[in-house]
Amino acid sequence: MAETGLPPEVVDLVARHLPSMQHVETLLLLRRADPEAVAADAVVAEIHGGRALTLACLEDLADAGLIARSGGRPSEGGPAAAYRFAPATPALRAAADKLAEMYSVRPVTLVRAVYDRPPAPPAADPIRSFANAFRLRADGKG
Repeated sequence: MAETGLPPEVVDLVARHLPSMQHVETLLLLRRADPEAVAADAVVAEIHGGRALTLACLEDLADAGLIARSGGRPSEGGPAAAYRFAPATPALRAAADKLAEMYSVRPVTLVRAVYDRPPAPPAADPIRSFANAFRLRADGKG
């Protein structure tokens, strides 16, 4: 990522875990509610980004170790899912705190950093991987 004017921990957090402003806003919503958990439906209502996309953001953030889920997954029915701000490490907590500061002090710079982040590498094509396993190498060893 090019020089953004943001602290390195924020740049790293964006690059690793926050591919959209919806991810940023979802994380910051749960951080503001800390230590309380917020029902998935309440997050969807607050973020206004569409149910499927917001639920995907919540799961992405949980997978990244930034938030924790209680109850079942929203797509499974069962007990209602709720999420709370729960960074897995002190470094993630510090980065999220700095992210919140930058969101209020330098919002345009933060938005630009999110939209300028390089795209994630494409997932490996399983068919191509399988086919490559049978390729013959030029040295005749494969």
